[in-house]
Amino acid sequence: MARRPRILCLHGRQSNSEVSEMQMMVLGVDQIADCVFVDGPHQTARTFDKDLENGRSWFGEPSEGIRPALNVVLECVRKHGPFDGAFGFSQGASIVTLLSDPTILASLGVEPLWTFVILGCGNPQLALQQAEPALQLPLTIPSLHIHGAVDSLLPQSRALAQLYAQPHVLEHPFGHALPMSLCGPEHAALLRTVAAFVLSPTHPGIDNLSSIARAQPVQSRAQ
Repeated sequence: MARRPRILCLHGRQSNSEVSEMQMMVLGVDQIADCVFVDGPHQTARTFDKDLENGRSWFGEPSEGIRPALNVVLECVRKHGPFDGAFGFSQGASIVTLLSDPTILASLGVEPLWTFVILGCGNPQLALQQAEPALQLPLTIPSLHIHGAVDSLLPQSRALAQLYAQPHVLEHPFGHALPMSLCGPEHAALLRTVAAFVLSPTHPGIDNLSSIARAQPVQSRAQ
C-alpha cells in the first residue's frame, strides 16, 4: 500500500488555517494526502470575509521583515515534518516560493523542506522583495499553479508561475479563490489533474490514483 503524501498548507492574507483546510477539501487533496495547516505569525484587524474570525497574515510591519513568517514555517517543519509538498494560497504562495529556493534555505542553515509545491492564486510580492540572498531563478522544484480566470490578481499569479522552470498551470473560471463550486462535475478534470500531481509531481498522470490508500485522511493544525 502506497504511503500517503504529507503536505504543509499556508493560507493567504487576512485568512487562517481553517480556510486552508476548506481549500484542501475543495481540491480533494485531503482524500489522498495528510495535510498539516499552519497560521501566519501576524494577527490582522480584519479578514477577507466578514464571517471569518481570527485573521492572520504572513507579513506585518515592514520593520519586522519576512523572517517571522519563515521562522513559523521552519518551526512547523521541525515539529511536524517531514513533508513531501507544500501548498500556499495568495500571500502564502510567496512564503512557499521563498522556502523552495535552495540558496535561501542554505542561508537559513536548513536542507530542502519539500519536493513539490501547489500554489493557488499566488501573489509573488513577498518573494520578489527578497534581496539578500536573492532568489536563484528559475526554481526547479515541480510546481502546480491554480489560477482564477477573473481574478484581479491574475497577472501576479502568472508572474509567480514564471519564477519556476516547468510550471504546470491550471485555470478555473472564478476569481481570487478556490470556491466550493470547484466540487461540481464540470470541474472534475481539474481536480483529477491536481490529484495526479500530488501523487506523482515529477510525472503527473492519473493512472496511479487507485494505488493510494482511501483511509480516513489525517489532518492537523500546527501548534
